Amino acid sequence: YLGSVHEQRQLPRQTSMASDRMLAPTRRPGRTMTSASALLVLTIAVMPSALAFRAAVPPPRPVTVVARGTAGTSGTVFDAAFLTSIAEYFSEGTSTELMGPLVYSLVRSTRPKTVVELGAGYTSFWLCKAVADAKAESEAERIEPMSWSLWDSPVGRNVLNEAMAQGSHSGTGRKLREAKAAYTPTLHVVDCFTEHYDQEDKFREMMRQTCPDEELWQLAKQDWLDYEKAWPDDTLIDFLWLDGFNRETFDAYWPRVNPDGGVALLHSTMNNHRNYAFVNELKMRQATTSFTDYEMVSLVEPHKWNQNSCTLIRKVSEYNAEENIVRGRA
Repeated sequence: YLGSVHEQRQLPRQTSMASDRMLAPTRRPGRTMTSASALLVLTIAVMPSALAFRAAVPPPRPVTVVARGTAGTSGTVFDAAFLTSIAEYFSEGTSTELMGPLVYSLVRSTRPKTVVELGAGYTSFWLCKAVADAKAESEAERIEPMSWSLWDSPVGRNVLNEAMAQGSHSGTGRKLREAKAAYTPTLHVVDCFTEHYDQEDKFREMMRQTCPDEELWQLAKQDWLDYEKAWPDDTLIDFLWLDGFNRETFDAYWPRVNPDGGVALLHSTMNNHRNYAFVNELKMRQATTSFTDYEMVSLVEPHKWNQNSCTLIRKVSEYNAEENIVRGRA
């Protein structure tokens, strides 16, 4: 608290007046006040006011990370030490300084159970933080819903039931059950480690430091296509980050993307002629034969010419509204 506007405006003037009086020559019989003496008197006169004004200003409050739902945004990535620790893995050629925060936010928001990143690098550590933070947040919510906007809060359950009764996609019985269940995500990072960051052991140690809970992530030194072939046929991917996007890889992994809201994020799609042509093909397919199969949007960083874009595709081909209806009031 700095006092009223009147007090703030008057203080400099009062000081100035005091200064005028103290600096004016004071004559006494046989004495003349020197400049040094006048300055000393001025200091003694003004100091109590300055100390009182300073005491009225409280010290700055320390910044603390709080749980979501109480004071806004939180997360372990909002830490200078984290950014410093992963700085060596950033490359200007890949331009992923903004993709890291983007994939972190998408995973935190959508809470996918199976996350796959094809191409290890700077964004790998953001994904590690995302699954760890999302899991911690989910566990806290299961103990006590921190916001009325959550599925399992008393207000949220009734509001979503009403919304579903009117045909809204927001309230779904299955997703409500999933929200109440334990959230156990797994991040799969796949790379051959032949071109970039060829020190697999060092990279693995950095991932371990970023996310000590190794049950949340796996690092595979393997060809992308070979890795996909080794999976069971019924394995679905909820969030696919194609950092090194190409048509062959997309065709292999797209069938595994969860048809009920799974997301595929493709990098560098608007500035690469080959990738741009493929995105246009997807758009044409969506406009003609696959309108209900997926939704898509492309984002462009207009200040860049290289690696300046991404395309997000959300698969919805098997969403069943009837299956997800919430019956009755909670």
